[in-house]
Amino acid sequence: MKKVTIAQIRKIKPLGLAFLALLAALPSVLFWPMDTLALRDDAGQTVLREAMPLGRGFATRYIHSLERSPVEDEYVVRDGLIRQWRSRVQSHNAGLPILALDRGRVYMDPPWIVFEGAIASFAGFFLRVGDENLGRNHLRMGESPWQPLYRTLPGKRLHLTASRCALYQLWPLGTEPF
Repeated sequence: MKKVTIAQIRKIKPLGLAFLALLAALPSVLFWPMDTLALRDDAGQTVLREAMPLGRGFATRYIHSLERSPVEDEYVVRDGLIRQWRSRVQSHNAGLPILALDRGRVYMDPPWIVFEGAIASFAGFFLRVGDENLGRNHLRMGESPWQPLYRTLPGKRLHLTASRCALYQLWPLGTEPF
């Protein structure tokens, strides 16, 4: 193999050098690990698949079946896990949070009681979508508007899962259900 000298490198034009640098960086970008969130129905069909870059989360909103009060849960996807970060409730009975977290805080933001911090981590969980009378589930990806799942997917049981993959595996990126 022939050695490349400094003099030979200096003869390369700046545009050629920039091209070589981009070419060398391409594998790094293509294989960059990316967290993803997938929503699948009971048949295993992918309803939604989203890249979840650092700092982008998602949230669920529903009416609690016993308390008949609204609940909002916020999540982030990190290291291939779904991490529940914040839960907002207007009541604290019948299975809703009541205690402060070891690694978090509880505060009032009327009319909400907010539980914030490292609440729980999951590889995935099921979300039962209700209808106009029961549940009235919503989903929000990042800062986008709330999507009424109870209108678009009434009565479905969705499996939300997190995973990590190389960036190139996300092309083309999933489907939009809304």
